[in-house]
Amino acid sequence: MLNNDRSFSAEILQTIGVALLAIDRDLKVFVANEAFLRQFNVRREDTVGCCLFDLGNRQWDIPELRTLLDKAFQHNGFIENYRVEQTFESIGRRVMLLNARRIQTPEAGEGLLLAIADDTERDRLQFELEGRIEFADKLIDSVREALLVLHWDLRVHSANQPFFDLFKVDRDKTVGRLVYELGNGQWDIPELRVLLEDILPKAEAFDDYEVRHTFEAIGTRVMLLNGRRLDHLNLIVLAIRDVTNQRADEGRRRERDRRREYTLTLSQTLADLSDSREIQETACRLLGRILDVASAQYSVLDPLRHAIVVAHDGYRESMPSLVGEYPIANYPAHAAALQAGRPLAIDDVETSPLLSEREREELLGLSIRAALSAPVTRDRPASASMAVFSGKKRQWSDDDIALVQETADRTWVALGRARADAELRERERQLVSLVNGVPAAIALTDATGAVTLANAAFKALVPTVFPSRDRERISLWRAWDEDGRSVGPSEFPGARALRGERIMPGIEMLYGTGASAVWKQVTSVPILDERGTVTGTVSAIADIDALKRSQQALRESETRFRQFGAASSDVLWIRNAHTLRWEYLSPAFETVYGGSVAEVMASENLGSWLDFMVREDREHAEASIKRVGAGEHLTFEYRIRRPDGQLRWIRDTDFPMRGADGTVNRIGGIGQDVTEQKGVSHRMEVMVAELQHRTRNLIAVVRSIARQTMSHTGPTGAFREELDHRLAALARVQGLLSRSDEEPITIAALVRMELDALGLHDRDAARVAMSGPPVRLRSTMVQTLALAVHELATNARKYGALSRDDGHLDVTWSLERLEGRGASLHLEWIEHGVEIAPGNTPQRRGYGRELIEQALPYSLGADVTYELGPEGVRCVIDLPLDKGKKPG
Repeated sequence: MLNNDRSFSAEILQTIGVALLAIDRDLKVFVANEAFLRQFNVRREDTVGCCLFDLGNRQWDIPELRTLLDKAFQHNGFIENYRVEQTFESIGRRVMLLNARRIQTPEAGEGLLLAIADDTERDRLQFELEGRIEFADKLIDSVREALLVLHWDLRVHSANQPFFDLFKVDRDKTVGRLVYELGNGQWDIPELRVLLEDILPKAEAFDDYEVRHTFEAIGTRVMLLNGRRLDHLNLIVLAIRDVTNQRADEGRRRERDRRREYTLTLSQTLADLSDSREIQETACRLLGRILDVASAQYSVLDPLRHAIVVAHDGYRESMPSLVGEYPIANYPAHAAALQAGRPLAIDDVETSPLLSEREREELLGLSIRAALSAPVTRDRPASASMAVFSGKKRQWSDDDIALVQETADRTWVALGRARADAELRERERQLVSLVNGVPAAIALTDATGAVTLANAAFKALVPTVFPSRDRERISLWRAWDEDGRSVGPSEFPGARALRGERIMPGIEMLYGTGASAVWKQVTSVPILDERGTVTGTVSAIADIDALKRSQQALRESETRFRQFGAASSDVLWIRNAHTLRWEYLSPAFETVYGGSVAEVMASENLGSWLDFMVREDREHAEASIKRVGAGEHLTFEYRIRRPDGQLRWIRDTDFPMRGADGTVNRIGGIGQDVTEQKGVSHRMEVMVAELQHRTRNLIAVVRSIARQTMSHTGPTGAFREELDHRLAALARVQGLLSRSDEEPITIAALVRMELDALGLHDRDAARVAMSGPPVRLRSTMVQTLALAVHELATNARKYGALSRDDGHLDVTWSLERLEGRGASLHLEWIEHGVEIAPGNTPQRRGYGRELIEQALPYSLGADVTYELGPEGVRCVIDLPLDKGKKPG
């Protein structure tokens, strides 16, 4: 029985999951369970019978363990949850909780049962958790936004320091309290209740919800609220960002933008006005609107009448018009502000210390509760002011004061401009008298070229505006530069003067049309303001017709020659017969040769010209020039290489130019670019050869058609009819081929042509279906393929699907690309509804079928399948499109 108990106890020790060791008084291990061996990665034979401190190469010789065992044997005989740390070679660092009990055994006597619990992982997790908690606490405190962490019942779990700093509350009056009770109930905000009680329970979060609330300690605040549910912790995180200053800045920025827009509108509006009364009324109306006041007025201080005269105001129905005269003595504060040239702001008429009792009574009697005025001029004393009035108290801001002053300043500028314009008009009237007294054509214009002041002689030539800007009369004025080139309107004297140029002594211009045109000398100089800006011109026109015509007669011949040379597409040139230096070279040289006229004109001899030629042609060209210099007329050709690499053919026709004594002193020439002519000639030769080849082929085809047709029909009417149809098909093909350079030949055009020719496509459109992509055909295959389509169409009309009302024809094609064959046209001709009885298919093949089944494969390398089934013809043609590609 005792042995059974011992065996049973041993089995229990082995099945327990906690590591167990039994040691005797000598600290030798006499029992080690499986959990110990597995946990510390040791073998039983290396453990049982060994001293505990010798285990694992003495890794168990732990000072804390020695102390523990001594206490267990010497004192009470048991120890609970003693923590020991040790690093083992095979399993690393371990944290162990040791429990020991003194035991009695028959074999070992007194001993200890040592239970070792591995607490390493729990210790690591505990350390990590404490670190995360510390990290979270520091992270929350480091966030600049106010954070409030709530329990599920909306009581405060915690808050970070920015929250306490922002809302001026104590931690002990916050943590643990219901959020709505914070700050003596100041946090009982309806919007916050909606977020926490309605939105957040249904959604996991809300973002950037703006709430405006007034707190006793910190005043009104605009807050952006962000909330998150932490379901696994039963917590709510509420992030509060104070955007009060940001919203205030945005409001101020919007107001600045609104007032900046007002200032721009004011300037633009006043700039368009010239009447002083209208300027004052408009300024008052715009100022009253932007400040949203009951009245805005413009007043003038009249010292002679000792009165403030309100000439204009903009007012609303809530306040009557203030236009009228007011004694200065009744408004001492306003008069003092004008005297000092400074603004006056009254926020509350009833309480302002700036007002006398008389002035207060006067203003209240006019239903004015707040007033703001600014001097229109900065002179001291100011003579005028702009003021705005409110029917209720109003605290005027610095921006309000600045806006009224800005309006007053701009109004003063506009009034000054209006006065200056009036003075200018008076001076203009005086100037008119002066200009009209000058015995010449003279005028003043503005910056647009419009005539503002002119005498009768000038207006007869230029009625309203400079010719360069007068579309109706610009054709009456013409001018040329020193080289005889026509001068455009932008270079007319008036146009140049408006750009700041002084055109003196002037430009010669031809005025009028036909034989009645006369020459004028036009002078124009700019008028500049103090900043150097052109504000207009002074122009004069003199008659030089008699002088000009005598000079022009001398240059007429040379001018005509230069005009002819400039207009010629051929290169015209003149050389000195002795030095061979160019004296004239037309602009066409640059187009033909690609070189610069100025550069080659600067050369002393033929070198710059010969450099353009190919080396093989230079000697012949140089010899030809010398022969012309000796008096011969020559035409010769040579090749040039342009700077851009193009090779061009030039044909020169050169001739001597003799002086009065008959000697050759100059030589001239005409150089013509004949490159295209030579190319056309070459292409014509190729085309003639091709035409001859096609004609021979055509004759052979016609001959073959005739023989085949006659063999089939005999010399009968049927023969003539079929021959006519087939020759007509050939003619249509030749028509397509003749247009192939301008219009590509496609399979769709070819099929449509044959169906249209037989009247099948239009008449039977509902029974003929064509479909397929655009496929271009080579001209060499068109003739044979067209004849094949013609035969198919003719057969369908006479015997096939289109000979019956219930027949139907499908013509489809596609473009295929097969390896080793290149591009291929796949054409299917399928007829339906013919109902050919068995045994009625013709036994003898006609010309058309032979053409399809034999000529197409032979001449074009096509694969052809031709079947005459019970419903009609089914023909499939696979035709290679690439040159040299035939089916394998």
